[in-house]
Amino acid sequence: MTEPRYLYSEMVPRVAGAPDLHAIPPRLLRAANRYADLVEVFNGMVTKIRDAPTVTANLADLDKPNPPLGVNVPQLSWPEAYELRLLVSEILHHLRAAADHLIYNIAWLDSGAEQRRTQFPVFKVETEFRSRSLQMLSGVNASHRQWIEDVQPFNGVTWTESLADLSNQA
Repeated sequence: MTEPRYLYSEMVPRVAGAPDLHAIPPRLLRAANRYADLVEVFNGMVTKIRDAPTVTANLADLDKPNPPLGVNVPQLSWPEAYELRLLVSEILHHLRAAADHLIYNIAWLDSGAEQRRTQFPVFKVETEFRSRSLQMLSGVNASHRQWIEDVQPFNGVTWTESLADLSNQA
């Protein structure tokens, strides 16, 4: 029997003894599955409001400068709207956690020792990246740091900026 990868005494799995990238693909798959759920919920909501909004007016009032109009805008039900918010939040959480886990393991692999308080940095300003990412990338070698710098918003990469902006709101 092989030893378990994770310590079972913890509610949150910890890597036991060595870097391990096996936790990243399930996060990405979970995000993709939840995205499929999001599309399904969204499409269900769209079918309910496809013909909305409607604006009505009396023919006799159309000659008036500001005719009274009737407007019918269907409201989304609270459970549907809340479900959308939760799905978006969960997707963002899984993507952000996968990026942070990647940095944690890269730092461990590059340095040969477990590094604490690492995370995937996202900065819109290059000087902030240079000054504030040192702790986040502790143990990460120069070539990996360069890749991380290359995908920063200050280099015109939009997916990292979107992920940070959206996950900070979720």
